[in-house]
Formats: sequence, structure tokens, C-alpha cells
Amino acid sequence: MELQPLILVVDDDPAIRQLVRLALESAGYEVATAPSGETALAWLAETRPDLVVLDLSMPGFDSSEVLRRLRWDNRPGGRVPVVVLLDRTISRMAAFEAGADHYLLKPLSPQEVVARVAAILPRPVDTPTAETEAALVAESEAA
Repeated sequence: MELQPLILVVDDDPAIRQLVRLALESAGYEVATAPSGETALAWLAETRPDLVVLDLSMPGFDSSEVLRRLRWDNRPGGRVPVVVLLDRTISRMAAFEAGADHYLLKPLSPQEVVARVAAILPRPVDTPTAETEAALVAESEAA
């Protein structure tokens, strides 16, 4: 079984975290979530995701610090792509200047989240279920 791309979703709003998580999981991605920049940095110290979806307007912690640290991370595998979530009040240029690779504007569309991630990462591989494998075996034996 091939591993699916791992995505970290960082947002202080539980509804947005769940929306993004469900959209990406339904598309076949493995998803971890963090409710704050501090939690994300602790998680990132132990694990390297394939992509990070990061809200830049979280209170209390400078989310751009997470972005800066991801940009300075020299672990094997190269740079981790980051898609930032922006309120309409945050400049898109400011997001790019902080190191974002891509952005999505809130309110979010689940389809747009999946489309943006799919444009960056390889598509998840569909793992055949036991039922699908049995059907394929029966079909090949009948031929």
C-alpha cells in the first residue's frame, strides 16, 4: 500500500479546520490538524508533512513565524509547500512576501481547497478495497 500525501491544516477556527480536513480526506489525503501556531511548530519539530495549509490571521501567535520557520527548515526532502488562508483584509502580496507558495481566500470552498492542493501535490493513489481486488481477480480468472 502506497502512503498518501500528508497535509497539516493549521487554523484556530474549528469549523474551518474540520471543513478543510474533511475535504482533503475525502479526496484521499492524510490530514493532521493544529489549532494554533505553537501546536503546529511542536508537531512540525517531529513530523514533516508534504504540504501545510496555514491560516495567517490567527490571534495570539504570529502565524507568519510558522511560515518563516518552514522556509528555513533544511531537513531532507526540500521545502514544504504552504497554502495560506487569507481573510480579505490581508494582502495577497504580504502572504507571498512572508513565503507562501499559494493562497486561498476565506470563505473557503471545499472544492477549491482540494483543487489547489491537487495542483501542488501528486494525486493520492486509490488503494483498492478487498471487494475491488476480489472483483479484479474474478474478472481476470474468467478471461
